[in-house]
Amino acid sequence: MSLPIRSSDDILMALREHPEWKEEVRREILTEELLGLPAMVRSLAESQQRTEATLRSFMESTQAFQRSMEEFQRSMEEFKEVTKRRLEAVEKR
Repeated sequence: MSLPIRSSDDILMALREHPEWKEEVRREILTEELLGLPAMVRSLAESQQRTEATLRSFMESTQAFQRSMEEFQRSMEEFKEVTKRRLEAVEKR
């Protein structure tokens, strides 16, 4: 069966009637680079997700380190105060 094609509308109508033709038409019209874009975008999205997971982990580690440093600073302040009081007691004797 031959379809009379007289305009782009005829082509579009034929593709609507035969959706199985679309992939073949795409391969004929589009370059390999364009055909590869969906896979590239998927790959980039996956990479972005991994980057975000790594960044979240880094931020959590940074926050844990900051909490540890704050605790260390409090300990050092306490040690400083105890040492100061002991030195004052020694000086009084």
